[in-house]
Amino acid sequence: MNIVNGWATIPLAIVGFLIALQQISKTRDAAEAAKDAAEAATKHIGSNLLLVVLPQLVQIETNLEWAVGRGDRNAAIHYLGAWRWQAGQVRGHLMTKKSPHAEFLAQLQTSIAIAADTKLALQDPAADIPRRTKSVQKMIALVTGMVGELTARNSLEGTLLDAHI
Repeated sequence: MNIVNGWATIPLAIVGFLIALQQISKTRDAAEAAKDAAEAATKHIGSNLLLVVLPQLVQIETNLEWAVGRGDRNAAIHYLGAWRWQAGQVRGHLMTKKSPHAEFLAQLQTSIAIAADTKLALQDPAADIPRRTKSVQKMIALVTGMVGELTARNSLEGTLLDAHI
């Protein structure tokens, strides 16, 4: 009788094992779906953040032009610092190992470096503000022109982080 009871439990054990495998599979699928959702949310948040920061670069360009036009050394230094900060934020969000934004990122990095040099040069009270800021203003204008293209592509393609510039 014990042998019959032992053999009788084998089908129940097999069914239990199959149910456990099915539950493991469902759990794995749910974990993968959660991971995909988290990645999509992160990309969406990053894209939205960039949509806020990119127009700020254009505003900083305008403010820098205003400061230079007025000959306001302190305001020019301030806006160059603001450019470096905001441009660095954009660069950090767009930089990935296989970034489709390589040209934009290179121009952005160059603008950050020139802004730092110009900011230092303007510390000299004898520095000619328009002459000292001419190259950085050209570089910033180039970058903000690319910002317009990047923003337009985002509107068409739906996500800035996937856009190709």
